[in-house]
Amino acid sequence: MAKLFIKQAGLYAEARPSYPPELFLFIASNTPNHGLAWDVGTGNGQAAVS
Repeated sequence: MAKLFIKQAGLYAEARPSYPPELFLFIASNTPNHGLAWDVGTGNGQAAVS
């Protein structure tokens, strides 16, 4: 089953837009504490990895 998804992973990564670094700078500058993170529905995890 995993092989079905592995073949498509590269295409998915190429087609999916990434998040601009400015987005994370904006979020960080508008939050007082950075010791903990709350991952709410980040989908495939691209934002969490960033």
